[in-house]
Amino acid sequence: MQYLMPDVSSNNKPLISADDAREIAKTAHALMVKATEGASYTFDGFAASEKNARSAGLKTVAYHFVDSGVSGVTQARHMWDVVKDSGVVALCTDW
Repeated sequence: MQYLMPDVSSNNKPLISADDAREIAKTAHALMVKATEGASYTFDGFAASEKNARSAGLKTVAYHFVDSGVSGVTQARHMWDVVKDSGVVALCTDW
Protein backbone atom coordinates (compact mmCIF):
# COMPACT_ATOMS: atom_id res chain seq x y z
CA MET A 1 0.00 0.00 0.00
CA GLN A 2 1.25 3.44 -0.88
CA TYR A 3 0.93 6.11 1.80
CA LEU A 4 0.71 9.63 0.39
CA MET A 5 1.69 12.60 2.54
CA PRO A 6 2.52 15.92 0.82
CA ASP A 7 4.36 18.58 2.77
CA VAL A 8 3.66 22.28 3.23
CA SER A 9 6.04 25.09 4.06
CA SER A 10 6.57 28.72 3.18
CA ASN A 11 8.72 27.49 0.27
CA ASN A 12 5.93 25.68 -1.56
CA LYS A 13 2.52 26.72 -0.21
CA PRO A 14 2.01 29.50 2.33
CA LEU A 15 -1.32 28.21 3.63
CA ILE A 16 -3.57 25.20 3.13
CA SER A 17 -7.13 26.48 2.97
CA ALA A 18 -10.13 24.36 3.89
CA ASP A 19 -10.80 23.85 0.17
CA ASP A 20 -7.16 22.87 -0.45
CA ALA A 21 -7.32 20.38 2.42
CA ARG A 22 -10.49 18.73 1.10
CA GLU A 23 -8.86 18.38 -2.34
CA ILE A 24 -5.66 16.91 -0.85
CA ALA A 25 -7.74 14.46 1.22
CA LYS A 26 -9.09 12.92 -1.99
CA THR A 27 -5.67 11.38 -2.72
CA ALA A 28 -3.51 11.70 0.41
CA HIS A 29 -3.63 10.13 3.86
CA ALA A 30 -1.83 12.83 5.81
CA LEU A 31 -0.24 16.25 5.51
CA MET A 32 3.19 17.22 6.78
CA VAL A 33 3.36 20.89 7.78
CA LYS A 34 6.49 22.82 8.64
CA ALA A 35 6.10 24.21 12.13
CA THR A 36 9.45 25.68 13.13
CA GLU A 37 13.08 26.27 12.26
CA GLY A 38 16.03 26.98 14.51
CA ALA A 39 15.44 28.61 17.87
CA SER A 40 12.75 31.13 16.98
CA TYR A 41 11.21 30.85 13.50
CA THR A 42 7.58 29.69 13.33
CA PHE A 43 5.91 29.05 9.97
CA ASP A 44 2.99 31.49 10.04
CA GLY A 45 0.80 29.09 8.05
CA PHE A 46 1.27 26.19 10.47
CA ALA A 47 -1.73 26.56 12.79
CA ALA A 48 -4.32 27.25 10.09
CA SER A 49 -2.95 24.64 7.66
CA GLU A 50 -2.82 21.99 10.36
CA LYS A 51 -6.36 22.76 11.54
CA ASN A 52 -7.77 22.78 8.00
CA ALA A 53 -6.07 19.47 7.20
CA ARG A 54 -7.50 17.81 10.32
CA SER A 55 -10.95 19.19 9.53
CA ALA A 56 -10.71 17.50 6.12
CA GLY A 57 -9.92 14.16 7.79
CA LEU A 58 -6.16 14.16 7.21
CA LYS A 59 -3.69 13.11 9.86
CA THR A 60 -1.10 15.84 10.41
CA VAL A 61 2.63 15.68 11.07
CA ALA A 62 4.64 18.72 12.16
CA TYR A 63 8.27 19.12 11.19
CA HIS A 64 11.13 21.26 12.40
CA PHE A 65 13.99 22.37 10.16
CA VAL A 66 17.23 22.03 12.13
CA ASP A 67 19.76 24.86 12.41
CA SER A 68 23.12 23.18 13.05
CA GLY A 69 24.40 26.29 14.86
CA VAL A 70 21.73 26.15 17.58
CA SER A 71 21.44 23.79 20.55
CA GLY A 72 19.21 20.80 19.85
CA VAL A 73 17.53 21.20 23.24
CA THR A 74 16.68 24.84 22.45
CA GLN A 75 15.23 23.85 19.09
CA ALA A 76 13.20 20.98 20.56
CA ARG A 77 11.72 23.29 23.19
CA HIS A 78 10.82 25.85 20.53
CA MET A 79 9.10 23.22 18.39
CA TRP A 80 7.21 21.77 21.34
CA ASP A 81 6.02 25.24 22.41
CA VAL A 82 4.54 25.74 18.93
CA VAL A 83 2.95 22.32 18.36
CA LYS A 84 1.93 21.11 21.82
CA ASP A 85 -1.66 22.34 21.55
CA SER A 86 -2.15 21.25 17.93
CA GLY A 87 -3.63 17.99 16.75
CA VAL A 88 -0.50 16.56 15.11
CA VAL A 89 0.00 12.81 15.35
CA ALA A 90 3.78 12.89 14.94
CA LEU A 91 6.81 15.17 15.01
CA CYS A 92 9.88 14.97 12.82
CA THR A 93 12.98 16.93 11.86
CA ASP A 94 14.51 17.98 8.56
CA TRP A 95 18.02 19.29 7.91
